[in-house]
Amino acid sequence: MDMPTLTTTPEIKVTFWPPLFLQRKIWVLNVLRRDNIAWVVDLGCGEGELLATLCQPAPWLPSDRELLETSKQPNLINILTRNHPEEEHENEIRNLHPRRLAGLDISSRDLKYAVECTAPSAREPYARWEPLEVQIWKGGLEAINPEFTNAECIVATEVVEHLPDAILSDFAPVILGVYHPRIFLMTTPSYDFNARFSAPDAPRDEGYPDPTGRTTRIFRHQDHKFEWTVDEFVQWCQEAANEWGYSVVTSSVGTALERDEWGRDEELGGASQVAEFRRLDDSPSTEMRSNKRKNVLERALGRPNHELLAAHSYFSHASAGKPSSLDHVGDLIVTNMEQRGEEVTRMEGLWFIPNVSVSCGGRIEVMMDAIEIHTKLRLRKDGGKRSAWEVELVGGISRAVLDWHSHCEEEPHLDEKQLDQDCLYEDEQSEVTDGDEDYIEAPWTDSNLSENNLIEEDISAWNLDVNTWVQADADGGIWGKWDEPALDSWDIDEDWNKEV
Repeated sequence: MDMPTLTTTPEIKVTFWPPLFLQRKIWVLNVLRRDNIAWVVDLGCGEGELLATLCQPAPWLPSDRELLETSKQPNLINILTRNHPEEEHENEIRNLHPRRLAGLDISSRDLKYAVECTAPSAREPYARWEPLEVQIWKGGLEAINPEFTNAECIVATEVVEHLPDAILSDFAPVILGVYHPRIFLMTTPSYDFNARFSAPDAPRDEGYPDPTGRTTRIFRHQDHKFEWTVDEFVQWCQEAANEWGYSVVTSSVGTALERDEWGRDEELGGASQVAEFRRLDDSPSTEMRSNKRKNVLERALGRPNHELLAAHSYFSHASAGKPSSLDHVGDLIVTNMEQRGEEVTRMEGLWFIPNVSVSCGGRIEVMMDAIEIHTKLRLRKDGGKRSAWEVELVGGISRAVLDWHSHCEEEPHLDEKQLDQDCLYEDEQSEVTDGDEDYIEAPWTDSNLSENNLIEEDISAWNLDVNTWVQADADGGIWGKWDEPALDSWDIDEDWNKEV
């Protein structure tokens, strides 16, 4: 007798690009850029991916009108009327200028990587113009850490769904009441989006039943204590905001590339729900937080303190904020262009020649002014965005330099030492050769980066298998493959089986 064939409902292919975890990261970075955030706390930092990104140095200092106005160098005064890159080029993606970072998690295994990836390198490839302090902490979310109080921004991505009730009840009070950051950013999976993986009314064959038994829902991961619908998420956020004197805006990220054949895309929204809380600083809100946080602090008495695992210090370059004269900067640019044989080059490409940026004290507006006042240089702004501007060597490369290049090409018998002395240019810090711009202008630092560039850089930096993240495996099922690893866990053993 033939045995009955077991059938399961096939999963619907759902693809995300950029990968969902990067879409969440981009959302966070966009808010940090928009609000010029310099102090960030990452709760549930995991292996430190976000912190490692924020540790990368900005390519130049932000505009500082006050410093320029008090400068003792008269030839810098005209900078005040120039195009300040951080103020008047709103069509460019702003650079981040963090000064203080902190990460918290309970997993020793993950924190080991967080400590390593946020540590200063023995030899950084780019000059750092601003100091940075980084702290990595181990501990639970329910404990109070005075170091996090008054942070500009606290981030908790894909954390809240892992919290048991006892810790969830302190989530908003501790973050919004005790720490009261100016901005709080959180993300969590959308239960509504789970329907996107199957046809309407189809049985759910993959996933994990609600471990609390409170619902019949099937969750994305075995450690999820709950998954909120859109309405539930909005309600929780609004209640927390009202209780602690915040405004809140909710939305979602993570739309499938494929169109849903039942037309549910708009109804289901994105795969990850996001919320941006913003502190209200009026007197009633401030007083309310002050009164309510006393009870939160009392409840936290006796809880284990967070353990500081590492404290890293990044130091700024000695020339930061100390530019040379505009004439000197202009002459350096002319020399570099001539010795590189370039009559026209991208302006921002010149910046990544170390002795140029060093002579500018880390201020790109100094380089812009030096170009505009130098008789042998012309700044061409035909490209619209500053990232497309070009610098032209007026009159081309001088005859003396051309003869010098010709001499190098016609004397193959010269020994290596003589060639080094006569034909190669070495700057004050490191050797620069043709094509270095392509390496130095890393997508995350260059002001012309697009979100796609950022995404590609993150993927390569973390050596990710993109196909694992963005496409469901029809054989193995989509659960545990379509999203990133859980970067945080507040209530389970360190050796828990993470999302993969």
